[in-house]
Order: sequence, then structure tokens, then C-alpha cells
Amino acid sequence: TGLDETQQKDSWNKLGKQIKEITEEMKKEGDEAARLTGIMQEVRDEERAMLMIRAKANKQIAESRLLAEDDTKGNEERLEALKAAVAEEQRVAQIELDIQQKKVDAMQAMIDLGKSSEEDIQKLAEERARFIELQTASTLRQKRVAAEVGVFTAKVDKEKSDAIKEQIALEEQLAIAKEKGVEVTEEMGSKEIKAAIKVNEA
Repeated sequence: TGLDETQQKDSWNKLGKQIKEITEEMKKEGDEAARLTGIMQEVRDEERAMLMIRAKANKQIAESRLLAEDDTKGNEERLEALKAAVAEEQRVAQIELDIQQKKVDAMQAMIDLGKSSEEDIQKLAEERARFIELQTASTLRQKRVAAEVGVFTAKVDKEKSDAIKEQIALEEQLAIAKEKGVEVTEEMGSKEIKAAIKVNEA
């Protein structure tokens, strides 16, 4: 072979060391692949559980929106129902996004290990697109309800403003009525007191 005994021994030692390193690397990759497979199983379990979570959330959101459309309810109560719908959508959307991100990360890690086919790369691209679609769908749902929240917030603010204006007008009319000796009752509003003052002056 052209090598003396020491050189042959060194070559065998180097070869043995390289085989050991390759074996250790293969073991690490195998362990990592097993870990990632476990994560993918967790993701599948979470996705199954998410079906019920999303269904219940959609029901709650629909009920909140129906309550918000109920004209027999006050604007404050209707506004709170809409806010509850937005909060629930945000909560559930974040869970969905977290699961999808976990899935994408695990798929990317598997590909990074070199254990992938063209089909795996295509699936990863589809899952990344699904992540964006989940974000978009949630944003659209939240935006629709947020517009309704804006309408009801304006209504509630106007009611409060009108109530404050009425209270100020009532206090002013009560002071004028007291000054002019006009008798008023607790049930009377500012307009009724103003009318009683005019009758008294006539």
C-alpha cells in the first residue's frame, strides 16, 4: 500500500474518527427529525382541537352580533356585545396563527435537515400562504365588526352628550322656575318646565 505501519494506523484512526463523527451527526439529525415529527403531531392535534374552538367562537361572535342588532337593547349593551365579538375574534385568530406558525416552522426545520422532496417544499409554500390567508380573514372579520363598534360608540357618545345637555338645561330651567315661583314636579323635563314658566308669565 506504500504506507508503513504507523501511517496505516493513523489512517485507520482517522477513518474511525470520521465514521464516529458521521454516526454522531446522523444520530443528532435522527433525534432532531424525531423531535420535529413530534411537533408536527402536536400541530395536527392542535388543528383538530382548533376546529371546535373556531366553531364555538363563530357561534359566540354571531350571538354577539345578533344582540348588537337587537333594537330592544340599549346602545351601551349592544356596543358591549360587539366589543365582546371583536375580543373573541382576536383571541381565536391568535391561537390559529400560533398553530400555523408552529407548523410552518417545523416544516422549514425538516427541510433544513435535508429531509425534503419537491412535494415537501410545495407543502411548505402552501402552509405559508395559509398563514397569510388566516391573517387576512381575521383582519376582515375584525374590520367589519370594528366598523359596527364605531357606529355604536358614536351613538353611545351622543346619548351621553344629550343626557349631559338635558341635565344642564334641566338645572337651568329649575333655577328659573324657582326664581319665578313656578311649581314643578320631579317627572318634568327641561322642556316641560320651560313651558310651565311661559304659561306662568302669560
